[in-house]
Amino acid sequence: MRRVAQLVRERFSVAGVQGKASLEYLTHALLAPTRDPPGKGQDLAAMQRDETRAGPETAFSGNESQACFPGQLTERGLQQQLRNGQYLRDRYGTALGIKDMDKEIYFRSTNYPRTFISGAVLMLSFLAPIVPEHMPVVVQEENNKEALFGRGLIGASRPRNIDPFQSAPEEKGSCRAAFALGAQQEKAFKVAVDLDRELFEQLKLSPAVEAEARNLSVADATDPLMGMTCHSQELPVKRSLVYLLKQETDRMFCERFAGAEGGREGTRLGMQPFLREVLGRFQSYQDTRLKLALYSAHDTVLSPLLGALDVLDRHCYWPPYASRIVFELWGPPIAKGSSLKADTKVGHLLGSKESEENAVRILYNGNTVSRRSLHCPEYRGKYEGRQGMEEETLLPLGCLQEYVERMSPRGGSQVPCT
Repeated sequence: MRRVAQLVRERFSVAGVQGKASLEYLTHALLAPTRDPPGKGQDLAAMQRDETRAGPETAFSGNESQACFPGQLTERGLQQQLRNGQYLRDRYGTALGIKDMDKEIYFRSTNYPRTFISGAVLMLSFLAPIVPEHMPVVVQEENNKEALFGRGLIGASRPRNIDPFQSAPEEKGSCRAAFALGAQQEKAFKVAVDLDRELFEQLKLSPAVEAEARNLSVADATDPLMGMTCHSQELPVKRSLVYLLKQETDRMFCERFAGAEGGREGTRLGMQPFLREVLGRFQSYQDTRLKLALYSAHDTVLSPLLGALDVLDRHCYWPPYASRIVFELWGPPIAKGSSLKADTKVGHLLGSKESEENAVRILYNGNTVSRRSLHCPEYRGKYEGRQGMEEETLLPLGCLQEYVERMSPRGGSQVPCT
């Protein structure tokens, strides 16, 4: 972790939209562990081969300045992102053929240490063995202006005794319709009474602490318990209860971002600007030379994005740690009689001036979801000539464009968010 912290501080810089984002703020969460640091000159490949683990108690050892804080990326989380980057490098690295990092890579993170570190570590692993000399990271300091959070900004984890409609202005985003629909859905969610009672019976909190804890959502309760479970720490409740809380959190995320009481429509409205950005990058790739755009964000970004893509009903659960959504752009079909190179993982990439012939594929944690998401019933295997691709895996880029343009509530009574 010391080595990664050093690399991140040396090789990355922050380009804050308002000029207030700080690399110091985004990297101070990388704690110095108690075990010895890697040997001098040890590279990332050697780090990835190092499977040793510090005990769960080491994150809490040392003086107060070394104490963990909520949401911190641990060493295990760091290892997950190293492997995530390695997997994506093996899958896409050769096909992308990145040579000019300044012009061919775009990296943006939400303004939180754990998302920035997650993205930076993934990028270091993806580019290995090359270590970038200088890589800017775009950070939007104000959440209500970050399209990743949606234009109808509303937290997935909120104090349950507070009416979402009474939220502060900075929590409402720039799309009133999206916020109102999301708040309506949030008010409709009720935690199972038996589960709520069992949780507080097992926690045995003092009256004052319990009164404060009852303001938290089920996700607020489950989040630290899941972290403790994954790090094999002693739990304050039975493991079976953690499992039930996880199921309830799955239900909360599913309803909040795909529910019939406003969740689905509000999510589509709120996430439309970000999907427009993705679409715009595909449409202009020949002019920009961009080959890879990495966005590092939260579970409360992944879930609404999945909801906006109409796939959350099938993947109706709280996103696991280190989850990813991948948007691929493909060039036109390969001419008959020709074949792909054996080392080309994603086919004939970035190769056509005729944008209508380009295709798109969307994957969530390795599962193809584009066919289900984009609703193109007229598609009849136009791209089935791609070697190694299953029928109906790819869809015309126009399907994504049409889908994004139509992302408005039923009846079209609400104007799209901008």
